[in-house]
Amino acid sequence: MPLAAGLKVDFLGWERPVLESAAHRLLEAASPVRSGPTSAVDLSRTLVVLPGARAGRRLKQVVFALAEAAGRAVRPPDVATIGGLPERLYRPRRPQPDPVLDLQAWARALELTPEREIARLVPSRDGLAEIGLVRVVRDLHHEVGGAGLDFRAVSEVCRSGLLFNDEDRWTVLDAILTRYRELLRDLGFEDLSAARAAALREGEVGSEKDVWIVGCPDWPPVARSFVSALAEKTTVRLLVGAPEELAHRFDAFGCVIPEAWEDARIDLPESDVEVVSSPAEQADAVLRRLFELDGRLPAEEITIGVPDPEVVPYIVERLEEREVHVRDARGRAIRTTSPFRLLEALAAYLERPDFEGLASLARHPTFEESLRSAAAVGGSLPGPGVDLPGLLDRYQTAHLQAALDARSLPFGGERTSAPVGPTLQGALKGLAALVAPLGLQDSRPASRPGARTGSRPDSPADSRPLAAWAPRLAQLLDGLFCGSPDIGEDGSRELAFVLERFAESLERLLSLPPAVDPPASAHRAIRVLLDDVRDEALPEEWDGAAVELLGWLELALDDASELIVTGFNDPFVPSSVTSHPFLPHALRERIGLLGNRGRWARDLLALETMLHTRGRLYLVTGRRSGAGDPLLPSRLLFATDAHVVAKRVQRLLAVVGFGAGAPEADATAVAEEGTESAGRAAEPFGVSLPPEPVLAASAPPDRIQVTAFRELLTDPYRYALARLLGLEPVDDEAREMDPASFGTLAHAVLRRFGRSALRTSMGAEEARAALEAFLDEEVRDRFGTRPLPAIRPQVGQLRARLAALASWQGRWVGQGWRVRGAEASPPSGGVPFEVDGVPILLRGTMDRVDENVETGEWCVLDYKTADVPKKPDETHRAGSSKSRRWVDLQLPLYRVLAAGVEREEGGGPLVPRGALASLRLGYVQIPSAPERVGEAWASWSDTELAEAEEEAKRAVRFLRENRFVFDPARSSVRIGDPLATVVGEGVLRLGELAVGGSTG
Repeated sequence: MPLAAGLKVDFLGWERPVLESAAHRLLEAASPVRSGPTSAVDLSRTLVVLPGARAGRRLKQVVFALAEAAGRAVRPPDVATIGGLPERLYRPRRPQPDPVLDLQAWARALELTPEREIARLVPSRDGLAEIGLVRVVRDLHHEVGGAGLDFRAVSEVCRSGLLFNDEDRWTVLDAILTRYRELLRDLGFEDLSAARAAALREGEVGSEKDVWIVGCPDWPPVARSFVSALAEKTTVRLLVGAPEELAHRFDAFGCVIPEAWEDARIDLPESDVEVVSSPAEQADAVLRRLFELDGRLPAEEITIGVPDPEVVPYIVERLEEREVHVRDARGRAIRTTSPFRLLEALAAYLERPDFEGLASLARHPTFEESLRSAAAVGGSLPGPGVDLPGLLDRYQTAHLQAALDARSLPFGGERTSAPVGPTLQGALKGLAALVAPLGLQDSRPASRPGARTGSRPDSPADSRPLAAWAPRLAQLLDGLFCGSPDIGEDGSRELAFVLERFAESLERLLSLPPAVDPPASAHRAIRVLLDDVRDEALPEEWDGAAVELLGWLELALDDASELIVTGFNDPFVPSSVTSHPFLPHALRERIGLLGNRGRWARDLLALETMLHTRGRLYLVTGRRSGAGDPLLPSRLLFATDAHVVAKRVQRLLAVVGFGAGAPEADATAVAEEGTESAGRAAEPFGVSLPPEPVLAASAPPDRIQVTAFRELLTDPYRYALARLLGLEPVDDEAREMDPASFGTLAHAVLRRFGRSALRTSMGAEEARAALEAFLDEEVRDRFGTRPLPAIRPQVGQLRARLAALASWQGRWVGQGWRVRGAEASPPSGGVPFEVDGVPILLRGTMDRVDENVETGEWCVLDYKTADVPKKPDETHRAGSSKSRRWVDLQLPLYRVLAAGVEREEGGGPLVPRGALASLRLGYVQIPSAPERVGEAWASWSDTELAEAEEEAKRAVRFLRENRFVFDPARSSVRIGDPLATVVGEGVLRLGELAVGGSTG
């Protein structure tokens, strides 16, 4: 575009901060105004344009401070951002739509688009009514409008010079844009891009104020068009935050020329760069630097840059632990707040009312409290100290539900001492009361043929215009949040702010014209509400004694003396445009939008500005993210001479004990180095890594399950974690029965069979019919009518196994064997097992106790459902044939249990005393191969069984010592095990890293 003569560019230099230099220029150029005994400076007719709103606020503060120091009053300038400048230079002819109306107009324009055109944009129209595609097209229009173009202009650019011609899709987008604008025009509105284009076309650009543009190294092309038009009528002052000797790197608008910065070099002292590992260590580095300052600077003279938002919570936590106040100047995004996330989870559940949706809701910290405060909650909810998400996890593990209905929840198989089904039923009833204001007809999942599991299409009564949803959503918000207690002052302020934004958005929903407000579902109405507020931020209250956290783009114009920049890594500095569904990088640059080369130039200028205008610049780059993923250092660190780059690469890649040229160090040296560096912050930052070296119960146990001896013999430390401390994995990630759950179901069916009148049936067909009937009952009780898809084929597999077992049962009965006990266990908590004169109670349940009516033999059998069956000796002993050692004592100790088991009817011993010595022990194998179903006997001698009992006594003596020492060589816990982090498996230890050892 031709340049207007009214553009005047001045370079501020780097002798002092950019805003301070700009404030001096403004005050020097202003006309003095006599006001009483003192002169005043009038800047009220000046419009100062800056990159961001914070820079504008700070500029006013600097102007006031300089005027006060000179003993003069001042009338402050007006300020604006470069992105909002065009709206300060013209008067629109029609009002612009509010965000909700704008989104709905786009949605309606897409709905009116023929299927053949939609197919050019996306593979399917499915989900088109939802906000995803609508938001993509809307945001694309805003971005292209920033270039001063529309979709038609972009389609013309696509015709030549690009690797791929995407003209067809942009032509479709142009047709959608035309429908969108027609809808707005019919409603009396005009969109932003059209209003700007009209103002430029009609020559309606002007300003009653003098325009100064300060420290803006990159502008959207549309802003350049407006400034050029304005400069044809008046002077526009452009203040560039750089020395004049770099003028060749800037264009006539004071913006960076990407090509001129490609080979630019920056001289960063090595002492200004610190390389650490994790986000937590980045926070520690910040704390060390603050302690090095030793109070020489007030908080307002210290700024912490946070290009990587992941580092923010670590910094806040570390500094607040040391009573250093922190203020995140960016505020907290509403989309990260508790009320927003609760509504987000609720919308997902209303769309798909399945277990996963309910589990997400239950994990929200205020959901349970909202349930309690809902009117007319039916059923029982857990007590205040009960973990509702944990209860749901246990329920799902047992019942594997795809969809939930409070009226038909399966409870079968739950422990009578700790049922979870009724609690879930109460929670579902409470949820129904909570969403009652929405007036939904039926919250149950669809069960029609072909329906998605857990999906419920909206009935006509459940679809309403957004304007009709608004008052219902207001009632829902009242039920969700107004009964919740305030969580401290900050929680109350956050809730009030978010609810106020929700209320404003609901007002916009209420005013929607019918033309762009077709019927919508409840979950879409909630998502429209959320989309309207998601980009707003809750500002943190001003605290003059707080250290401020700023994003990267705000740092160049910040004027604090001490600047600490964390997260100095790719892709945060410089940021990159890597992919876009419609705007690839080449097309982005072709239409004038900021590309990767422009971002490099802008960020290199910012780094130079920080380096030259601060007392000290301190950069912290991390090697890994919080999840342990590797990070790349910022490419700006390599914008220097080749020999410096080589040394810096060696330093950045060097890890103790690893990498070329990395010095060898032993664990002691590393530990000492870590202690020394931590000491710079006045107190150590180190933590005690797991595992706890020694565990002990509050008192030695007086009872033990016979199945627990395997853990005690194999890994005593794990035994203590699981059996004494009660650490057990609980989650809802299962999508099918795992081997343990499969075996539990099989045992439940066989327990029913073993206790039925048919247990002595001679016929295999009778046994098969009985087992199938018991299986159907058990499946119905445990899984209901809507289990996860994998359950039905798994049940079919078990049915085939039980059919093979029925055939074996017929042969077994023909040999004279009869079931005398099923799930047999001793009364009164166990059978005394005397060790060194002191008894301990042995507890356990024997799957099956049988008598042979022909031979008088008795046996104890344990059901095994493993696909690869093993003989009893293989599971109970290990080692060579000459030195077998006991690793499991379950079957041998069944002989002790059998002595204490009584008959179900009439009392007295189930197994006659005289039969105990010859009691046979074995398995009933029920693998997937039907030919392998049958009994497997243990062939231990009396001497070997006596050795097993002695091994049990030694284990009990160890148990009574009550000292469980962690032994890594003996530990059975590996990475991926739920207890892995508890024993330090996968936790990186500096000492092990130094010697190249394994983790854990």
